[in-house]
Amino acid sequence: MDSQQISPNPFPLHPMVSLQLTPSATSQDLINTTQALVNTDPLFSGWNLSSNLPKDSLTLRNQLNPRASCTAKVRGLHIELAASPAGSPILMPFVSFLHEVGLTNSANEYLAVQLDASTGGQPEHFESNLASVQAAAASFPGLLVIHDNALKVAASSDFEDPKFTYAALMALADVALREQKLGLKVTRQSRLADKGFSYVAGSSNCTLNKHRKDYTLLHEGKPVVIAGHISKGVKARRLLRIYFAWLPESKSYLIGHVGAHLPTETNSH
Repeated sequence: MDSQQISPNPFPLHPMVSLQLTPSATSQDLINTTQALVNTDPLFSGWNLSSNLPKDSLTLRNQLNPRASCTAKVRGLHIELAASPAGSPILMPFVSFLHEVGLTNSANEYLAVQLDASTGGQPEHFESNLASVQAAAASFPGLLVIHDNALKVAASSDFEDPKFTYAALMALADVALREQKLGLKVTRQSRLADKGFSYVAGSSNCTLNKHRKDYTLLHEGKPVVIAGHISKGVKARRLLRIYFAWLPESKSYLIGHVGAHLPTETNSH
């Protein structure tokens, strides 16, 4: 690949984090590896790569949006990454790739920062409980699997705080994302508690023995028990229960019920 002089970027770049290079990696390795990524990965097929080997740096720029760019510069034993706001969506895939091919020792510090950013936005206003569930389904694909039953129950719910519903689902998405990218270092319960949510890992055996059909859904043709739940309130429009199950193969949550309390051993409704 021919080395090209990088022109100054007229759009603001936001420094991210410095990643540690493996001892044998060089600037040329970074450039060659990134070129291979652009040539072979569909996510990067619409990006152009320019490089400046004497300055140990490269820039990725989107072909359709000149405001979307990402730069990488080698400084000693570290790679410093920065991106324009429009270019930020490729940062996590780019860093993950560099880690996978062995150019960096660890991407964990960067990913931890990005995880907070990617699921840390404030929920907007929602007209209904159903609207908040639909928004979460659209916002967190691959992290939350919203079952048809959850949508059905949410549609009949008059829970007064749909913003809470979205925030709770976003917290579950955060747990799933951390499991997928980093491996969660604490229990899921403690992570959700840190975010301010009351989480119960499962329902009692007595309840499940008596009401198992109410807690069981079909997912991909197989029965799944949605015993874990986040709770808020105790009655009427202030009450919400989000029932879910962890899907270990995909490291995601199956959201099965978003509405009133399911029956228990002592309360069959």
